This record gives sequence, C-alpha cells and structure tokens, in this order.
Amino acid sequence: MIACKNPTPIEFFRFIQPTHKARAIEKYGKILNEAIRLCKVPDEQSKLKNIKETVNCNSDWDVWLLEKRAMKIRDEVHETNAEVHRELNKVVSKRVIEPNEESLRKKQKQLDEQEDDDEDVYSSNYAPSSLTNKSQLDGEDITVEEQERRENGVSSSDHDHNLVKNLLNELQQCSEKMASLVRSFQVYCDDFVNELIRNEIMDLTPSSEFVLRCTDEDDYMQVLKEIFEPVDKLFPEVAIEFLEEFFSENCTHQQWDNKLENLLKPEEDPFLRKLKRFLFETLPAFLDAYSLLHNNPLKNHDMLEDEFMNTYIHPVLKKALWRFSDIRYIPGNQVIRASAYRKSIMKQEGNADRSDGTAYTTTEKPYEICVVEGSRPYVVDDTKEMSDYVQNARAGKDIINYTVVSEVKLKRAPPLQFRSYMVQSIGLSLRFYFMDYLGIYRLFEIETCEIPTDLESVDLFPSFFRVVVTWALMVRGTDQEFRSVRNKRSARYSNAHNLRVLSKINHNKPRMGNTKIIKEKKII
Repeated sequence: MIACKNPTPIEFFRFIQPTHKARAIEKYGKILNEAIRLCKVPDEQSKLKNIKETVNCNSDWDVWLLEKRAMKIRDEVHETNAEVHRELNKVVSKRVIEPNEESLRKKQKQLDEQEDDDEDVYSSNYAPSSLTNKSQLDGEDITVEEQERRENGVSSSDHDHNLVKNLLNELQQCSEKMASLVRSFQVYCDDFVNELIRNEIMDLTPSSEFVLRCTDEDDYMQVLKEIFEPVDKLFPEVAIEFLEEFFSENCTHQQWDNKLENLLKPEEDPFLRKLKRFLFETLPAFLDAYSLLHNNPLKNHDMLEDEFMNTYIHPVLKKALWRFSDIRYIPGNQVIRASAYRKSIMKQEGNADRSDGTAYTTTEKPYEICVVEGSRPYVVDDTKEMSDYVQNARAGKDIINYTVVSEVKLKRAPPLQFRSYMVQSIGLSLRFYFMDYLGIYRLFEIETCEIPTDLESVDLFPSFFRVVVTWALMVRGTDQEFRSVRNKRSARYSNAHNLRVLSKINHNKPRMGNTKIIKEKKII
C-alpha cells in the first residue's frame, strides 16, 4: 500500500479481485490504516490520510462491478456454443422460416418438453438503471454474482432468453442494411458498457457513440431513409410556406395581436385550419412573456421546472396531440404504468420510473404511447440530461413490451409495428424521439427544436411548430395503425402459438394439475 502509486479502493479491488463488498471495503480500510501507521515519510503519510478522508468506497465498488460485468460479457461471448451462434445469425440475417403447420408443431413440441421451472424469462429483457435504482448494499455481505442477479432481476440460468423478443422475431423481417447495423451493434456491445447496452437498446440517434464509431455511413443513411422518408411528407409544403410567411415580419405587440385575430378567419384547407387554430391557442403565452420586456419570464434564469413546463411546454404538447391526433395528454408527475408493471414482474426494489407528462392511445384499453421529461430552462444539472435520456429510453422499451404482452393476453395479434415516443425538454431545447422493435430495440431521434425566448428569435417558430406537429402526426399514425391491428383478432393457431411463447412469463405460470394446495394464479 505504501509503495503503490495510486492506493485508491478501485485499484485495490482490481488487485485482489474481491467477491464480497463488505469484506473488501473492510479489508481496504484496515490495510490503509496500517499503511498510515507504518509510513515514515511525511508526504506519503499525508497523501494516505488525504485519500482516507476523501475516498468513496461505494462509488469505486460500483465501478469495479461494471468492469467485472464487462469482462464477464466478453467471456460469455467467446464461450457461446454453436447453437446460440446459429440462433444469433438467424436473428441478424432474418432468415426466419415462415410459421406453418410443421414449424408450429415443432415449436409446440419443444415448448412442451421444457420444464416449468421458476425462471423469470420476462425479466431478462431488462437491466435496471444504475442512475435511478441502485441497490442498497451497505451493511450486506453479498457476492458480486448475487448483486448482479439482484440488479438484473434474472435467475442465474436464464440470462440469454427473452420470450417477447422471440415472439416478435418470428413475425418480422428487416432489411439487409438494418441487419448490417445489428451485426455492428453486437461488436459494439463487446467493447463498450453503458445503460442502453444493458437494456439492449440500439441508439440510432445521429450523435450516439455507436453510430459515430461503429456503423457504416451508407448502411446508417439507408436505414434513416427507410424510416424518415414517410415522416418528411407528413407536414405539407403549403403549411411550411404559411409558417415562414407568418413569422417573417418584425411586428410590434399590437401587430402580433392583429395577426392572431386573423388566424380565426375561415380557411378551406383542413390542415391549415387546424394549424392556425393551434397557433391561436399556443402562441399567446409566448407573446405575453415577450411583452414584459425586462421582466420576460423566459429570460429569467431562476425559473423553476414546474413553472416552465406548465406554462410553455405542456400546453403546446397537449394542444398539438388534441388538434392533430385526438390523443389524450396528461401533464404532471406520474408513475409510468409500463415501468411499474416491469418492476412488479421482476420483483425489483425501489420505485417505478415517473414521467412529467404522458400521452395515451385511443383504444378502449388505453396504453401509454408517449412520455415526457422536463427540466429548468437555464440551470440544468450536469447529469440530468443523460439521466432523463436513459430513463426515457427505458420507458419506451417498457411501453413496447407491456403493450405486446397485454395484447397477447387479450387473445389479439401482437402489435408488430407499435412505436413508443419520448420527449425531452432540456434547457431551451425540445427533443423528440421514438422507439420500435425490429430484431432489436431501436431508438431514433425525430427532430430537435429550440424554444424562442423573445421577439428577436421569432424566426425559430416555423421550425418549432413544424417539429411539434410532425411528432403529433407520427403519434397519430402509430395510434391508428395500432387500432387497425387491434381490431383484427389473431387466428386460432397463431393465437395458440403466441400464448404458448409467452406462457412462461413469471405472472402467467400455468396451474399445476396435482392434488396439492394450489395458489391461485391467473393464466393468460
């Protein structure tokens, strides 16, 4: 310890390779105290004392766990047997055999032969976020493996199976370019560890580490083209021209009032009529703030998150969804139902993720379709941007899985093209994302816009309203597609197969036909 150049806990853990947190920290403390006592060099002794006073053993232990987990993942990849390789190649290349009577009989026979053990297959689809739900380990003497199982909520023998993903993989096919990105993502997962990787989410936003470091530009651009060519046509050119003309002039406050009144004049074009009504309902809040000049609240660096979100963000999102999608949006801090479901199934400790605003589908049984996270407009914590981003991504995945499982339980066809949407208000930037599943959970950025804060920046409004309305139209498209699929009841054989695939999810264990006392458990 005395001769070590960096006698910190993390270096100590790397050296001794501990398996028990409490013992490792206790041993480090004893050795550090002994080194301080025996050290005769004043500078070295002062250095050791300073480390003792400032060190954070719990933080270093968490870092050590991440490093150990990364090494474990690499080892598991190299030890993967040939069967798993074949299955992986099948997912990546999408050489999936179309379900026919013969294949269904084989799958049914395989599932019949599997033991109905206590493995929680659903939970292997998730990894809890270390940003919001860290295990409280102080005072406990547990092994590294036990802590990992607690954090991941899975049994030690069931790390690689995911029934929801298996069901979706059977029924979907992806393009060659997308398959190439999946292969690149597998390589990326071998070399990096982060929250999105642990949640099996492929971050396909333009600035993500994966996209910038590990993807072929042609493949990535082709996938973006496949996704966003229809999206770019949602907002009509005539509406873009109207917005640019409407915000092109520098007007006084009285002139802006007159322009707002003109928005109520009769309009033949249905889309422009909705757009003008939307501007009339949302623009006054911004113009009123601008009219206060030096007391403009949008220039107040001390404005709190609730005031900013409730006055300027939630009303815009709510009116956009109402006008263009007929979708209900509820602002306010509330539990994400899909997240609560996941934590209940996985028996995870801690509270479920919460959202600052939630939008719901228009089906008879409403599902969450969009979540919103907000922040203060100016004073933003350094970690909040990434924390909200990861939480939104995790919520998007929860929403997809919860919707798929719930629909199959209702004897309906799985919603293969279902998308979940996420909005992040960070500072004066409003960012829109969506997630879907195609061989892997894919996270895309729809677009980002800036929030105008004064009359000098009204030229930002055309982009602002175009992005918000485009997002609302995308949500409407997903909702309408979901309703059309939901109205088509799944075929008898497909339904039987889907139920069997998901029958081993923890909350849907089949009843055991014996004479023992049976706890009441609801089957799908």
